[in-house]
Amino acid sequence: MSPSPQILMIGYDDRVLLADSATEDTRARHLRYAESVGHLHMLVWATHVVSGQSVSVSPKLTVYPVGHSQRLGRLAFLWQAWQMGRSILRQNPIALITAQDPFFTALLAILIRPPRVSLQIQNHSDFLDNPHWLTERPLWNRFLNALAKWTLPRADTWRVVNTLEKEKYVRLSLPAQNIHVLPVSVNLNQFMHPPSTPNRASLRANWGVESDTIVLLWVGRPVEFKNVPLLVNAVHLLMKQGYAFHLVLVGDFGSASEIPVLVETLGLQAHTTFCGAIAHAQLAPFYTAADIYLHSSNYEGFGRVLVEAAASGLAIVATQTAGALDILQHAHTALLSPPYDVSAFAENLRSLVESPELRKKLAQTAQAEICQRFDPHYQSQQVVRAWLTTIQSD
Repeated sequence: MSPSPQILMIGYDDRVLLADSATEDTRARHLRYAESVGHLHMLVWATHVVSGQSVSVSPKLTVYPVGHSQRLGRLAFLWQAWQMGRSILRQNPIALITAQDPFFTALLAILIRPPRVSLQIQNHSDFLDNPHWLTERPLWNRFLNALAKWTLPRADTWRVVNTLEKEKYVRLSLPAQNIHVLPVSVNLNQFMHPPSTPNRASLRANWGVESDTIVLLWVGRPVEFKNVPLLVNAVHLLMKQGYAFHLVLVGDFGSASEIPVLVETLGLQAHTTFCGAIAHAQLAPFYTAADIYLHSSNYEGFGRVLVEAAASGLAIVATQTAGALDILQHAHTALLSPPYDVSAFAENLRSLVESPELRKKLAQTAQAEICQRFDPHYQSQQVVRAWLTTIQSD
């Protein structure tokens, strides 16, 4: 094996090409990967940039954005990426292909993989045989589930982001020693030391919140599996019991109009602020301005927002997803409840509202443990180490 192997990564995220504050973390993460190998080639689906020629992001990182049509979507990506991938492999001594998911990027990797080139398949969520995911789009997701069971055994190693997903892979008779549990790295410094503006007081004033009002925060994409209605109903349940707080929702609710309708139906308009989508680089002050973070997903592969909230020093109420269970421990670093259970979620929230001491204890413990376990440079080194291990073991 070359001491500085060249790697081909196949994925859907072309934000590494966007040199702005909103994509700084994505770009920095891949630059760290590239600096630790001979060269990192990234074949990506062009959704934010125009496809065409390769782009040299650094002397050791080259990105190849591949176009797609709105009508054909991933099928067009597969065809064009197949052509580009074969070209990359002909022109460069690639030692490893790493695919972003066990579906179409893995299929593409298998189709273009030459003999003696190692293959790693990644999974950044909690997909495999997940009943919640399978029922969202029964026909399509069952097809993807079957596709994953075909692609996964054809890899040499695997990367997952939580322990429960690894256990599923082991049940498929994949060797446990080749399954690496490696969460996505997070720029912890951004949340431990947020910018001074906008500060806590100014944000709370914009939301019409008094200094002693407890602010509850949710951040993300309000897609179905995030189950935002669960936390809204839990807040409503407690407010009917006489508790007072303010709910702040950060995200683009343009395609999730049922959430504002639910807030209005429950009479929570005066106690809820919809902030719209906020660039990731500008999120830290929102965590600082809150008191409790709410995470209500039905399932989650990792839960990056949980790491960000913990690093920001927030107390957390969350559902027991695979991702959450790898990050948090009930009654030690957060309060956790089963997915879909509004009453249990509300009861955990009530416990934190009633006990400032418990909020402080959980928040301090979570912050200390998160900052030790999720250092971005350490996480990046572990990803590269898994690549090198794959190449050596092939």
